[in-house]
Amino acid sequence: MATRQANLVIISSFTALLTLSGLGLMGCSPATETLDLQQSSAEQLTELELGIRDLISSPVAKDAASCKVVTLQAANCQQPKHLLYSVENTNEQVLLTLVAKYNKIIAAQTGNTDVSCAVINKPAAILRKDLCLPVEFATE
Repeated sequence: MATRQANLVIISSFTALLTLSGLGLMGCSPATETLDLQQSSAEQLTELELGIRDLISSPVAKDAASCKVVTLQAANCQQPKHLLYSVENTNEQVLLTLVAKYNKIIAAQTGNTDVSCAVINKPAAILRKDLCLPVEFATE
């Protein structure tokens, strides 16, 4: 049963990646390609962020080493979004691919990849009661 659930998660994650990356599971047609080109980067960012958050779901783990943080960059020197995830219940390869695509769109919006904004450190992640938490929200 657990193997079947894991396979379903991987298939769902792969399907989400294909859908979010614009590849889709159906054949391409000129109308589809035109729609993809017309989709604004704001819509793409929204879809990607929703897909990323859905993929991460709840960062549940049994081992603290499984807790990690991924960063979604922000435009115009706004604070980036740091999202916690667990490698125990998240397809990390798919997640990192989606995050890279999200950050690439942000970089294209700002016109470069080296933005001279204040650097915000990633929060450290810890494990409390089988849930990955940023250190600043952890209580004893």
